Amino acid sequence: MATKKVLARKNNKSGAKKTSAKKRVRVSAKSPRRETVAVTAPLLLRAARQAEVAWRRAGQLYVEKATEFEVARIAQLEAERELAVFYAQEAKREQRPFQNFLAQGDSWFSYACGFALIGWLQARFGSQNAYFDNIAVSGRTLRQMLSRQFKDKLAAGPPNGQPWTAILISGGGNDICGDYRFRDWLKPYDGTDHPPDWYVTSAFDREAEILQGIYEEMIHLVGRTSRVFAHDYDFAIPDGRCVTGRSPRLERSLHLCFAGPWMWPAFEERGFHKPGEPISQLSKDIVTTILKRFADMLAGLEQRYPNQFALVRTQGTLKPIQDVNLWDNELHPYDSSFRVLAQPFYEKLRAFL
Repeated sequence: MATKKVLARKNNKSGAKKTSAKKRVRVSAKSPRRETVAVTAPLLLRAARQAEVAWRRAGQLYVEKATEFEVARIAQLEAERELAVFYAQEAKREQRPFQNFLAQGDSWFSYACGFALIGWLQARFGSQNAYFDNIAVSGRTLRQMLSRQFKDKLAAGPPNGQPWTAILISGGGNDICGDYRFRDWLKPYDGTDHPPDWYVTSAFDREAEILQGIYEEMIHLVGRTSRVFAHDYDFAIPDGRCVTGRSPRLERSLHLCFAGPWMWPAFEERGFHKPGEPISQLSKDIVTTILKRFADMLAGLEQRYPNQFALVRTQGTLKPIQDVNLWDNELHPYDSSFRVLAQPFYEKLRAFL
């Protein structure tokens, strides 16, 4: 009996402990304690300094990567020059032609995020038959293309001692559709059913005249010893897509825009759409209208200087027109689309040669 009483007391005690433990769990689940931290100047100062340190570290990494990228780019150019000298000598020994092209332009000639026109032209001609000295840079405007570097390259000639076969230009796209002044070409949307032409301001016509003057200066600079080849782009899509990159330290759905969007914000500012609304056909037609006017200006130059300037018709090459499946973002087609766009360029050059 004594043993049974002792066991009963132990069971009662353990049961009481379990019950009190359950109560503590319930209490803590019902009313969790949250520690409140007072916002003070030293706390904010510490957070600001930590953010600055992180920013500076990221900046240092960016500079290191940018330097690495530039070193690799210079090494690539040097290797291509040496290869051009070798193949030019081989061509001379075999008594066959070797072509030398100087390319100046924007991201349609040199796109760090993809394979642009010059890359595909190099592939079509082959290194054993042609040298492309490509000094194009993404984001460059036509105003920046008559640079000292371009003039020095033009005067010095190719590294193999031969003359330039032709000068290739990809210029005007950033002047027109870039985020520098695109909003200035648009009248505010008034809700009326006007044709696309009506919404293009006279400021664009003045800009087209300026670009025409720069092209004419370039034509005269090149002279009659060679010919300038330029293209009229294709019909871009103002849908808000930009050159993006994903940060592993941020939420996966967050994308950073390294360049662009270029046209969508201007249409939004001018009242053509509200944030989050889909792109309208009117906005796409306005971009088409602006680019067609640019192409008409280049066509006029070809008529005025038939022996010095040639227009490569790339507008309307990508079909369906303004199909998002053919474009990486607002201004840049996919690699496979650039390959299609390189074909009319290649055919125009081959006909000239």
